Amino acid sequence: MTWDGLLLINKPAGATSHTVVQLIKQRLGGIKAGHLGTLDPLATGVFPVCLGRSTRLAPFYMRADKCYIAEVRFGFFTTTDDREGEQEGPRQKVRFSKNQLNEALASFRGEYNQKPPDFSAKKVRGKKAYELARKGIRPELALQKVRIHEIQLIHYENESAMIYIHCGSGTYVRSIARELGTLLNCGAHVADFTRTLFSQFSFEQTCSPDYPMEKLKACFIPIEKMLSHLPEFVIDPDLGRKILEGSAISIDARFDQEWVRIFNQEKVLLALAQVVTQENSQRIQPKIVFN
Repeated sequence: MTWDGLLLINKPAGATSHTVVQLIKQRLGGIKAGHLGTLDPLATGVFPVCLGRSTRLAPFYMRADKCYIAEVRFGFFTTTDDREGEQEGPRQKVRFSKNQLNEALASFRGEYNQKPPDFSAKKVRGKKAYELARKGIRPELALQKVRIHEIQLIHYENESAMIYIHCGSGTYVRSIARELGTLLNCGAHVADFTRTLFSQFSFEQTCSPDYPMEKLKACFIPIEKMLSHLPEFVIDPDLGRKILEGSAISIDARFDQEWVRIFNQEKVLLALAQVVTQENSQRIQPKIVFN
């Protein structure tokens, strides 16, 4: 089989995103591969890896929504905002009620400006923030606008809360934990978290990177089925040749979306094209061509 597509991995706890990608590349004979978004070493869950020609489609997933289930422990902050960091300051008493916790969580819904963790891959004057933080230098990180679609308490007991988060791209779960600890005047950090959804890909579709090859194949999304939310347009061989040459073609069909997937009559993906509307006509201009 051809490994052009998306492999849905359940990232193991303790492994870096880079390590998982390298393992997949090794198992599949050195194929080109790249992930669609870093997961902290502590985290588990949905970790899509683009393989082969599909790596060119990665930019279309950069704004994807994600869902997480996070365990947040209260009582103190840590240097990394998770359980792997060192405790910051003395332990504080946890005195808030469950209602106060729900009110604090509700304050995150919608758009707000979030400060990324000091231990993150954000660039500060050409260096990654965590490189500075490891040297004891607090990086000057700008606030970034993020969107929380939904956040709710699943369970709270013994100074530990299980929280569901549905958020837009660029959101840091560790930052939410720190901000919760600040709002509730007791400190907080992430103890564990799992990404349960990435775009339309769910945890149930994933498999471990060390699974047998047959199970890996069951977690594979062929390139033809990627970006399935975009319309598809099937063309004949003559128009197919023009598309593969990068030429725009006029079409009779009407598309409301900006992008369209172009297939030949054998349902092979030829290109991703941009829809250009001019007065009463449309044409499609190929932007990513798969020869």
